[in-house]
Amino acid sequence: MEDRICGVWKLVSQYYEDVETGERVAPFGDRPRGYQIATKDGRWMALATAAARRRRPMPSESLPFVR
Repeated sequence: MEDRICGVWKLVSQYYEDVETGERVAPFGDRPRGYQIATKDGRWMALATAAARRRRPMPSESLPFVR
């Protein structure tokens, strides 16, 4: 089974659904960005962000004393 689900998937949509009302909410908007990774040894990693999220500057770009 583990071999069949190993790999990397690109996120194309994400929503939460209220099971009582059927209402769907897209927490990261209509076009979220992200990936999910599954390894043979059973490890999982997922990352999801909003498409409009802006990149923050690295500390070396914003703090003159960090090199």
